[in-house]
Amino acid sequence: MRFMWRNLIIGLISFYSFFSVSYAQDAQIEFVLKKLEGGVYNLYDTTIYCDFIRGANPGVDGYDAPKADQFNENLSIYRNGRDWFTETRPLVNCNDTIQLRLYKMKTASYQLKVDMRLFSVETGLTAVLQDAQLNTERVLNFGQITLINFSNSVTSSFRFRVVFRRTLVQTSSFIQLPAICRGEAINLPSTSSNSVTGSWTPAVNNTQTTTYTFIPSEGQCATSPTMTVQVNQPVTPNFAQVPAVCKGGTILLPATSTNGIDGSWSPAINNSETTTYTFTPSAGQCANTATMTVTVNDLVTPNFAQVPTVCKGGTIVLPTTSTNGINGSWSPAINNSETTTYTFTPSAGQCANTTTMTVTVNEPVTPNFAQVQAICKGGTIVLQTTSTNGISGSWLPAINNNQTTNYTFTPAAGQCANTTTMTVEIIQPATPIFEQVASVCKGSSFSLPENSKNDIGGVWSPAINSNATTTYTFTPSAGQCASSTQMTVVVRDSVTPLFTQIGPFENGATFSLPTISNNGIAGIWSPAINNNETTTYTFTPAERECAIKVTMTVVVNQTTTSLFNLNGVKAFNIYPNPLAKGNDLQIVLRNVSPGKYNVNVFNLQGILIKQTIVRYDGGNNTLAMPLGKNISSGMYIVELVSEKAKKERIKLVVE
Repeated sequence: MRFMWRNLIIGLISFYSFFSVSYAQDAQIEFVLKKLEGGVYNLYDTTIYCDFIRGANPGVDGYDAPKADQFNENLSIYRNGRDWFTETRPLVNCNDTIQLRLYKMKTASYQLKVDMRLFSVETGLTAVLQDAQLNTERVLNFGQITLINFSNSVTSSFRFRVVFRRTLVQTSSFIQLPAICRGEAINLPSTSSNSVTGSWTPAVNNTQTTTYTFIPSEGQCATSPTMTVQVNQPVTPNFAQVPAVCKGGTILLPATSTNGIDGSWSPAINNSETTTYTFTPSAGQCANTATMTVTVNDLVTPNFAQVPTVCKGGTIVLPTTSTNGINGSWSPAINNSETTTYTFTPSAGQCANTTTMTVTVNEPVTPNFAQVQAICKGGTIVLQTTSTNGISGSWLPAINNNQTTNYTFTPAAGQCANTTTMTVEIIQPATPIFEQVASVCKGSSFSLPENSKNDIGGVWSPAINSNATTTYTFTPSAGQCASSTQMTVVVRDSVTPLFTQIGPFENGATFSLPTISNNGIAGIWSPAINNNETTTYTFTPAERECAIKVTMTVVVNQTTTSLFNLNGVKAFNIYPNPLAKGNDLQIVLRNVSPGKYNVNVFNLQGILIKQTIVRYDGGNNTLAMPLGKNISSGMYIVELVSEKAKKERIKLVVE
């Protein structure tokens, strides 16, 4: 985009203006500086323009103007602290600033006009004029004129600046990085999927799970999203210990651990001597290495714990591995009907002798137990170790509270009792079902249901927060077979409706209040419009709008002739009008009855800022009323009130 800018040198004032604005068509801003002389703002030949014309080339086509340091007074325009005719002109960013520099100015009162009637910009761009000395800010409406009255008492000042703001902000989007194993590389992209460039903070940490924040590069209107990269800690493979073997026997090392990790062992298997082997997980698994030492022994005699006496028909378990690590088989076949002597023969490849064991068989008793009731998954299961008919023992397999299991009761050794079984039913917990709570405005109240749609009661945590988007966890009440669940409630920020001030109006005049704000928020005003007196109205946004209430005071001037009945002749007058700040206001009473009167001064918001009492004895009576040096420039209402509450008002302008 290229621009042309024009400079006119008129009288003692030189205007320089350039700023970069993204616009749909050619635009023009007019700046006019007047100085108060003899109570009147005099123009320095009226009109100074700043043209923005597509296709022009500043600094090349001859339209750039020189500085005017040779003049006694000067107004120049800077952008971000630099003269614009020496700076490249970029497009407007999120916040772009035009600095108006006053220098070589006389100590006097001035008026600056900013005419934007020929300035048309795209949606999402606003402009405000900021006064650093008065610490004020006003919106510069495109297509309108703004007048600024000010006094200058310094030789150089950066008092005024125009700030362009974009309200349309781009969202930075990224694809979520997958989880990694601790120590692996993490590559965070410097450009989002929608072309926003920037950097991440904090520094990459591949030792633990970390949430990173994306900071867009300067000059981009974009959000700062976060991304959490999951760093998994490596798992240690678990293996059942390979039993000791005889020298020359077979050694089998499993290729997959008991917790599901596959890999390989090194060094090669050695059945000649005791060796420590290292397990290295296959690539692509987040796992540590592990070691196992396999003992190679000389020929030994198998040792066994004596199998206790069993009842007839009971279970006889002959261990296939001796207590000193010899595995093998028994013969003859197990006979639980009579006492039998069994022979243990070690498996081939083991350095071990045969051995025998006699198992005594007695007539059995059947243990009796009360049935354990069904429980919810994860609940507590208690299996009694002594039957109701006095038989003690243990249950197998280990208690499992996650699924229905059939348990076998094995009487303790030395008791003539049969085994028995019991099935404990596990009920799978239900998942509570809720309707999603709709998004709410910040500060609005909402509630979370105490019971799910499938009749599960419980409580939510944390406490409801109407000021920020929050994820809540529902915990079912005790005694219900149900799992917890979550719900995220989105909280949206509230917007302030913006309106252009209307009025003041004369008593009885017809006016209306807009039902849609300048920034597109619909709502209603209250109370009803009153065209008989000054009233403050409250704008309440519609329920669907995420916006706050605002107020506007509409000033209604009272008609003079209806107050004192003087046939249209004013009861009092004021001068000078306009009034310079710091000077006294002269109030002249006339054509009123003798008596005591209140003189009140209100601003346009209806706030009383000054009051005095005067007694009128007849004839002309002039009162000097000081308003002070701190009164702000603008329009005020001066009101005369009689003892019978009759009123008359006159507009006053303070410069």
